[in-house]
Amino acid sequence: MRQQLIAIVAGLLLSVAHSFGDEVCHLKIDTCHWSFDSAQIFVPSSAVALDPEVHVCLPEVSQRGTAKVTPSIMIVIDESGSMAAYDKLGERHKVTLELLKEIYAEVPGARVGLVPFSTRLLFDDRDDEIYERITTNEIFRNNTDWHDSYFPMMPLDSVLPDNETVYEKLSYMLSHTDGRIGEWMTSQTTRTTDRNESGGTNISLAFWAARDAFIKDSLNYPNDFDRQRQFIVFLSDGSASVSDGPLAPYETDYIAGDTIPTTFTVFLKPQAPNQLASMTRNIQTNGYSITNKYSELWSVESEYDTLVYIMKQEILTRVFRAQVTPLSGAISGNVSQTIAGSTFDFDNPNPLEAETTDVSLSFEYLI
Repeated sequence: MRQQLIAIVAGLLLSVAHSFGDEVCHLKIDTCHWSFDSAQIFVPSSAVALDPEVHVCLPEVSQRGTAKVTPSIMIVIDESGSMAAYDKLGERHKVTLELLKEIYAEVPGARVGLVPFSTRLLFDDRDDEIYERITTNEIFRNNTDWHDSYFPMMPLDSVLPDNETVYEKLSYMLSHTDGRIGEWMTSQTTRTTDRNESGGTNISLAFWAARDAFIKDSLNYPNDFDRQRQFIVFLSDGSASVSDGPLAPYETDYIAGDTIPTTFTVFLKPQAPNQLASMTRNIQTNGYSITNKYSELWSVESEYDTLVYIMKQEILTRVFRAQVTPLSGAISGNVSQTIAGSTFDFDNPNPLEAETTDVSLSFEYLI
């Protein structure tokens, strides 16, 4: 990817106002510098200089339409029985299909996978050689009779053994659901297994599958593996609910958000449960990648236009967000390349004149 250098310049006028007392202080800039552009700020006469520590904000730059990055995206869709009530028309599948179309148009080589789940995962590796059985999780590694599987992340433009592209295969699945992918899956196999149970909402299991997929993604594409370009898109309508059995003790495992990449959760009711809010906060701060802080939780009704907006605008803007690195800052020509956290450190304070001081702030970034 060709890197770009940009500079942002803001100008402000500082005017001295009347002040009581003999204190002497520095004026500290602790907000985004572009908010000062062409501004006039009145400061107390006790302020004799600009503080040498200046806050720097990173501009948000999207690469929509010019994307050169290759994201890896795991789509996790709740297919539990309650979805028949809260998403009767299968809007979650329709808007996911629109998301897929947009990703394919932006980056045909983007790697995308799918995890439909309820009590168990709905895919079974015995039904199609494409499906990937969970193997990195100890529970499934030690129980070879369990065939819970997912559609692994592969380039959308890659060709499968049946001569379909991954994009065509996923598009067909999402557009032939009859309301639930689980119903479509049942029609594709004569095998009756508990993976088609619709009573529970095993979010932990779904995220285990996603984690498994990202581990294998790093092995399958070692030269194009970047944690900050890994994302989960998660659609659900409920809190975790796991029936008695070997997976029940792990019902709330997902809340910790351990080793989970940036996650965008769309909850199909007006008020998301605290469990999902906690999960999102934990993923934001789990240190997996520098983009994890952009993880988000939306609570909305299952309404097509609203969901499409979230998918295409909110989520894809974050997926294709450019990495921005501050290089240097300048206050009226005084340049600093020393940055600590979110501040540039200048060698000396910038003195303020007796009446007014014209100040220009400029920053260079690497995109």
